[in-house]
Amino acid sequence: NSFFSPDLNFVTEALPSLLNVKIDSVKEREMTITWFTDVVSDSTVEYTNGITKKTEAVSDKQLVKNHTMTVTGLDENVPYSLKVISRDEKGNEVKSSEYNLQTAKDVQPPAIINIQTQSAVSSRDKVQTIVSWRTAEPATSRVVYQEGAAINLAMGKSSPVNSDLKTSHVVVFTNFKPGAVYRLRIESVDGSGNISSSKDLTILTPQKQETVIDLIVKNFQDVFKWTEKIR
Repeated sequence: NSFFSPDLNFVTEALPSLLNVKIDSVKEREMTITWFTDVVSDSTVEYTNGITKKTEAVSDKQLVKNHTMTVTGLDENVPYSLKVISRDEKGNEVKSSEYNLQTAKDVQPPAIINIQTQSAVSSRDKVQTIVSWRTAEPATSRVVYQEGAAINLAMGKSSPVNSDLKTSHVVVFTNFKPGAVYRLRIESVDGSGNISSSKDLTILTPQKQETVIDLIVKNFQDVFKWTEKIR
């Protein structure tokens, strides 16, 4: 004996709809992508380096309709492909088609700012001078210098190059002479090989301080200086 139920009707849930996917901006090492969904959903950008073929993803679990994702840490002047993915609160997922782009090439030298110099007598015949500065992006550190105030494009001496790429820089000199004039120039090179040089700085190192014994000996020499005439 066979039995049949009445006909039952149902409607399947619709997937979220992706609308107006847009690559909003592309820089040397980052990109920003925007899109909309018709229901609140999370945000994921899946991207692939066109040279290394490495695929990575960044996500934001916040459920929204207006999506904005910024991807950082990219390689400059490299092609990338990407897809955007959204999942609604029930786990329904929708994925965009593939988009292609290329990051920009860095041609701007690193800006040098907040230059400071400090000098102090470290011994009777040597001065310690500290030169510090900041750069707007990670870069190397070097200071070229010369003794004397004469303008010279090719200064004859240089501190060792610190190849670590950073934004905060410190160079210490321990062999400057007391009471002398030095001309300094800061140089920084970013990861793309762009070179930045500061304007020349002129500093006057402090005079060495005389000890009590130095003053006594000098005073003694001044008092008996007349004896030199009877030799």
